[in-house]
Formats: sequence, C-alpha cells, structure tokens
Amino acid sequence: MLTPAIRTALEEVGVSPPPDEEIEASYGEPIPVICERLMPGGGERVHMRFLEALRRAQRETIRSGGESYPGVREMLSEVEDAGWGMAVCSNAGIEYIELVTEALAIRRFFKELSGISGEFDKAGRVREMARRAGGLSVVIGDRYMDIEAAAACGLPSIGCRWGYGGEGELEGATFSADSPAEVPSLLEAVRRGAVSGRSLYPPQR
Repeated sequence: MLTPAIRTALEEVGVSPPPDEEIEASYGEPIPVICERLMPGGGERVHMRFLEALRRAQRETIRSGGESYPGVREMLSEVEDAGWGMAVCSNAGIEYIELVTEALAIRRFFKELSGISGEFDKAGRVREMARRAGGLSVVIGDRYMDIEAAAACGLPSIGCRWGYGGEGELEGATFSADSPAEVPSLLEAVRRGAVSGRSLYPPQR
C-alpha cells in the first residue's frame, strides 16, 4: 500500500519512479535516507514537496487498499492474551503510523506509538520505551535497523522473515519467525529464558 503512494508522489514532483523492489528496499529507513535514495541530489525543496505529496497519496491508498499480512491480527490478539503489552517504534512519522494502525484496525493492540523524532534515533526510542514499560522487553521487526536497535539496547529480538527485509538482514536476531503464527511461541521462549536466567545470546536457531 505504500509503494503506489511513493510512485504517485515521485511523479508529482517530476521524478521517474524506480522499480518497485527498489522502493520497497527503502522501507523502514529514516525519511531523509529514503528521500536521498529515491531522489539523489534532489535537494531539500524537492524532498519537502515529495513528502507533502506522499502524505496526500498515503491517505488515499491506505484507506482504500491497505491490508495487513495474513495472520497478523490473530497473532496480536494471542500476544495480548499472553499478557504482553505492545508498542510501535518506527522510523516513519507519527501521522503515518496512526493512519496505518487505524486503517488496518489494529490500533487498539498498542499502548504506545513512537515515530521518528529529532531527539532520539530508533535505538534511543526503543531504550526509552523499554524503560517506561519496565520488565522484559522484546523487539520484533523485519529490517536490519530493528535488530540493530535491539542489540544496542541489550534486548532480545525476533526477526520477521515474512516482511520487507532482504537476505541476511535478520542474521543477528535472537529468534526468527517465518510467519506471524510463530511469534507467540517465540515470545514464550524468550520469557522462559529470562525466567531461567539462560543467556539469549548468541542468537538461538
């Protein structure tokens, strides 16, 4: 649902869109990185026009055609029933995160939404969210920056192989899941390891 919006926004500012796989490879990166990757040398003015066009296009594409990966809602419900509190920590803006979670009817599962800010990078925001939550925290994500943020904070992680991450991006994850259905049992494995005092590093397979 994001790729069509990006293509529309690029065309609006006069930039020929790259292949879809190149657009998708930028998912999860901070906005300035995405802008420079898709519009190298475009300059701040072009980037700002692109971002405004992207916001307009996102509202349309997400509301009209957005859908989650199969099994995600069921997984979130099972994780919630197991007593885990959940939050979103993304390199996207908070407006986009709110739009997506509302459109996909999953907003109710998350106690906190954290978008990119000038104060902290992703690792810094994960660290603050874990501190506020207290107890055991686990980072779940499909890109290398999620796994790196977990490692920087000394937290276990679950790499989602069904997402947008490329080959090898999730090698540093504590555990890897091939589908949403595997996540609840992996979280339970993390919980058992924490209770028993077993080290979760190096990554378990």
